[in-house]
Amino acid sequence: MSIGRGELLADKDDLLKRNVKINKKTVAAHERLEQELKELGVEIKPSYNLEPPLGRGRIRPHNRNR
Repeated sequence: MSIGRGELLADKDDLLKRNVKINKKTVAAHERLEQELKELGVEIKPSYNLEPPLGRGRIRPHNRNR
């Protein structure tokens, strides 16, 4: 199932109308900045890692109370 670009924009507009606490100017500024960065070749996407904070090969700290 594919969603067209027009459907996404309609959903976003509906979302902005229903949530009056969302600052529309901030959303528009963010979209402009994203577009400018995209034109400059900057890749914008969230990135995260599910590994433990110290990495997989590290030794865990010992619990001194045991």
